[in-house]
Amino acid sequence: MKSRVFKFSSFTFLILLTINSLNAQSFSCGTVASPNHAFTIPPSSATSNQNNYNLPIHFYIITNQGTLPGLALNPNYNLVKHIRESLNFANTAFSSANMSFYPSAFTFYESSALFDAGDQLNSLYNTIHDNDAINVYIVNSYSTFIGRVGQAAQPLASVPINNVLSIRAISAPNLVHVLAHELGHYFNLDHTFRGTGGLSNPESDCTNQGDKICDTPQEPDFDIQVDCGSSTWICTSGCFSCSIPTCTTTHTVLNQSRTFTPDKKNIMGYNDQCFPDHFSLNQKEKMYNELIYNTYRAFLIQGSNPPSVPLPSENAYVYRTNNSGTSPVVSQFGSMPIQLSKTGVSPVTSTTLSTGGPYEVDRGIFLPQNITATIAPTRNGTGYLVPSWGLSLSDLIKIQQHILGTTLLPKPYAWIAADVTNNGLIQDDDKTQIQQVILGNISSFPSVPSWRMVPVFALQDPVFSSEFNSNPFTAIWTMSSGIQVGYNLALIGGTKTYFDDLEINLNNPNINQSSTFSFQAIKSGDVNFSAQVNSANTFRNEDFQPDLRTTEKYRLQSSLENCLEAGKSYSVSIAAQGNNLIYGYQLGIKFDPSHLEISGVDKGSVNYFSLDNFNLKKLKEGEFRTVWLDFEKNEKIRVSEKKDLFKMIVNPRVKVCNLDQILGLNDQTLENLFYDENSRLIDLELTASAQELKKDDINNDILLNVFPNPTSGEINFEISVQSKAKVNISLRDSFGKTVTLNQTVNAGSNKVTLTHELRSLSSGIIYYTIQLSTKAYSGTFFKI
Repeated sequence: MKSRVFKFSSFTFLILLTINSLNAQSFSCGTVASPNHAFTIPPSSATSNQNNYNLPIHFYIITNQGTLPGLALNPNYNLVKHIRESLNFANTAFSSANMSFYPSAFTFYESSALFDAGDQLNSLYNTIHDNDAINVYIVNSYSTFIGRVGQAAQPLASVPINNVLSIRAISAPNLVHVLAHELGHYFNLDHTFRGTGGLSNPESDCTNQGDKICDTPQEPDFDIQVDCGSSTWICTSGCFSCSIPTCTTTHTVLNQSRTFTPDKKNIMGYNDQCFPDHFSLNQKEKMYNELIYNTYRAFLIQGSNPPSVPLPSENAYVYRTNNSGTSPVVSQFGSMPIQLSKTGVSPVTSTTLSTGGPYEVDRGIFLPQNITATIAPTRNGTGYLVPSWGLSLSDLIKIQQHILGTTLLPKPYAWIAADVTNNGLIQDDDKTQIQQVILGNISSFPSVPSWRMVPVFALQDPVFSSEFNSNPFTAIWTMSSGIQVGYNLALIGGTKTYFDDLEINLNNPNINQSSTFSFQAIKSGDVNFSAQVNSANTFRNEDFQPDLRTTEKYRLQSSLENCLEAGKSYSVSIAAQGNNLIYGYQLGIKFDPSHLEISGVDKGSVNYFSLDNFNLKKLKEGEFRTVWLDFEKNEKIRVSEKKDLFKMIVNPRVKVCNLDQILGLNDQTLENLFYDENSRLIDLELTASAQELKKDDINNDILLNVFPNPTSGEINFEISVQSKAKVNISLRDSFGKTVTLNQTVNAGSNKVTLTHELRSLSSGIIYYTIQLSTKAYSGTFFKI
């Protein structure tokens, strides 16, 4: 007698798809029952006499146009996790039967015809199979039986093709037993409800119904109506999802004098809501005997079995190591997307936990095979991946002191972070680029991403690790392919560096190690390691520095003798006074653009002045940023007496009497920080005062702006001069090539544009000097 195949009614299936949790999936197996007689344990089958057998499984993953099975139902389906959990469950269930299973091979097979054809076992086998292992096909679905999750061929003469079983790519805690269930059929077990509906025999009849194994309690078949008290449990309408019969209920059949007390935890039943977890003793004995004596299963224990292949590591990490102190501090990167890809399969993305933690490696494409896979961490983006993230004046100070030789940066990670020009050197150009990113004048580093990634797999190479820790700029990693890669392409040529995406052959024996797929992340420009990398680690940049301040925040107070009148122009001086020397500062100023217009900046009483120290791009939005550090002479600012740091050219739109109510410091614009030469935050009083500008003062020689920055076509210098005069502009690229322009300008505001002069210079940092009649300016911009 054939067992009945459970089919979902349209109503049941609709409910199934609308339930959020996959735990609601119901179990349905398509294996046809064997016509075997009742099982009797042979005298020689005593457990003490049994050998242990570890049996190979060849897994075939059926794909459709590169799409893995299971993703349509659940985009987060994890194929390898499903395989791992299914194998672990099966090995636990079969362990006392002296049988276990291991993966001997994984094959991805592209077939749109077989993708949803899990019930076509003959077609699957005839298309591709392995004569030396159990053939397990992982499919997307069963086209003719929507609710089915597995099917197997039993070892019978009437089933010529019987070394085959299929399981659906579906992962849920209550379905982890599906592989074990189908392996039960593979070794000739029947369902525990077989024949109980078509016959009226009592439950005690174990020779004619059930699985014909007498220590296995039978359960009701689909045609039986069970008395549930006030309601009727009709099995044909979904008895195995009925909430009334619990895992221990005795079921009385309506209008009959027989009852069933099934073992709802038995793996060969259909009680997936009860989380089946075991075979009966006699079921295990029968499966073992089938392995030993059945002609169609004997090949598994004859001759040498194929070797085992490892499953890939379940998880890996993106680490952020702080090696600035005596003891390195390692953080785990949060919310980091990692793209996993290989030829022939659509890439998938796995993301680390927001609080910091692992990402899932085994999303289904890294199963062992002779093919190269690519692991690509995200290096640019939003949130933690923004180029300016974690950068502050503190980083510039440390880099400047490293260049001067007063305090060297620790190797290797701070060295890499400092070299944003990617030339294997730490020099002034690096400071310039970091300063411009902090200011927001440029949105990214021209030569490096926001984060650079070093594979931990590379760092486990003792030769490379030694070289890397000694000098990351000269270290060379010999990859497993034999290709040598260095810090940049200029070091040894080629097309790759050790910062590039990790490429690894999936036959590499180390794919089962987490470190193989992990990375060390290095934030470009962040040499003090202050960048937050997960939601569980919250701090400000200043929290990483000694603090000499008596108050937590800096404040800007105005000292206006008279109101500022609309229609006039003023020079507003930002001054500082305190007991410490200022080594560097950064300010974020927010003002009301409906009350004030800031048209430019000018030198205060500090020697070093450059437009490079300012971001004037967002003046129309009411934001002003400045970062000051003496890049030329490394001088400090003595403020024991009040000293003007810089001046702003201000044009009131309305009458302003309380300047500090419409102009003040704002940490959201840019965190306000003042440091001494020991990178300590210091106490200061900051004041803003205004002086009306006369006509001659307004037209004083001033370089107002340099734009656009960065640029690819032209560069404009906006200048104001007292009278008609000659202007000399010189541009120099990083390779020393210089171009000049001499031009006469009229009194007042002028724009001088250089186009063809700029074309002859190399991309990167361009240094400019501009000589006006009474003043000279110097600074930089970026050509892209």
